[in-house]
Amino acid sequence: MEDMRVIKKNLFALLAGALLVPTLSVANPTIVDDPFEIMVSSVQENGLHGRWGYTAESAPEQYRRGGLAIFEENGQNKVVVKFEEADVFGQNVKVSGSTIRFKFTYEGVTFDVELTVKGDTLNGTYTSTDGTFGIKADRLKVM
Repeated sequence: MEDMRVIKKNLFALLAGALLVPTLSVANPTIVDDPFEIMVSSVQENGLHGRWGYTAESAPEQYRRGGLAIFEENGQNKVVVKFEEADVFGQNVKVSGSTIRFKFTYEGVTFDVELTVKGDTLNGTYTSTDGTFGIKADRLKVM
């Protein structure tokens, strides 16, 4: 029952965020034109690929929960990081076995992320100028 509430909460946050029009004053972010399309309909659910709701307890309040879409496009692995205000493409995406590594820049800060999949959970770390912190994500199921 608790898992269903978390999934519904994360899914609601993803859908609500997709309806917002991002207005950013950051240097050169790559913004997804149609994040709802990527987050909901075109992501295949297998291994690392899929939609994920993440929790980063050490992050500032507005970034503690969000989404990830990990997918393949034209033979290349891609990542979209989902915040309430915007969706940002990951860069330098590298997959090795069950581990994915990527970078993204948001609000002038570059983040290095490393996640390893085990079943329907991703565990790993993100590193920024403030240090290295834990991050966990659970696969989102769309009914």
